[in-house]
Amino acid sequence: MAGSVKKPANTSLQWQVNGNWTETEPANGAPVTAVKWFYSTKFKTATGTIDKSVNFAGTGDGYRIIPYGSNLYVVNHHWDGGTPVKCRKAGDGQNCTNWPSNGQALTLANGGAGGTPNNPMEALNYKNGEMFVGVTHGTGSYITCLNLNTRQACGSWRIGEGTNYTQLTNFNTIGNKYYVLNNNSQLVCFDIEKREVCGSTSYPGSFNGWGTSTALGTQLYFSPNSSQLFCHDSATGRACAGWPSGGVNAGGGAGPTLPSTATAHREGPAPAQANA
Repeated sequence: MAGSVKKPANTSLQWQVNGNWTETEPANGAPVTAVKWFYSTKFKTATGTIDKSVNFAGTGDGYRIIPYGSNLYVVNHHWDGGTPVKCRKAGDGQNCTNWPSNGQALTLANGGAGGTPNNPMEALNYKNGEMFVGVTHGTGSYITCLNLNTRQACGSWRIGEGTNYTQLTNFNTIGNKYYVLNNNSQLVCFDIEKREVCGSTSYPGSFNGWGTSTALGTQLYFSPNSSQLFCHDSATGRACAGWPSGGVNAGGGAGPTLPSTATAHREGPAPAQANA
């Protein structure tokens, strides 16, 4: 029935009527022979144009480049109470305006500065410039927030007992959910839009200060070493279907080994239907 279609956010539909595709939903009784859908990214942001190489010398051991607006950011690792966040202009590679040349601290609500783990992967909310990073401190492990637009701290949330960079590891983001693994093998979910913890799941034996991860569809795969692989389903908040919470043996190479339960689906045809 026309007008009864329900679809996820950021999704558009097309209908095939008499061999032609249209974005206008057909009227009741129209001979619809196929339907397809398109999914667009949830967040879009314009970045500055880079027409030459940008020299990041002097910024420290930044884990990865983070583009936002007309700037490029890095979060250094192994910084205990220091100033790990550096910024360069995308256009000319110079230090960002009003940004300290020696970097910006990741400040906690208790007044301390968080230390970054081995892999300080961040989660950036492109709608408002809030960047979230899992950090450690003498009082425990935290998710801390730094607003890249204002250069001001925007909150911190205590999530565990880890007190130095070997006691926490940061993972990927799936949708709004940012994942951090504590040294007690608790995988913590943090919602970067709601700015709150969205649960934790125990994966015995999964922690290592050098752990790595990759996101595929709704699933987060992570490994503490080269032989053990874990899978977390962000939709259910628990281990992926068919996976034990203790992980599986990856046969000596976790990277390319993905079980058949893995799914990745961004765009494709919907089941054919006809409007009645």
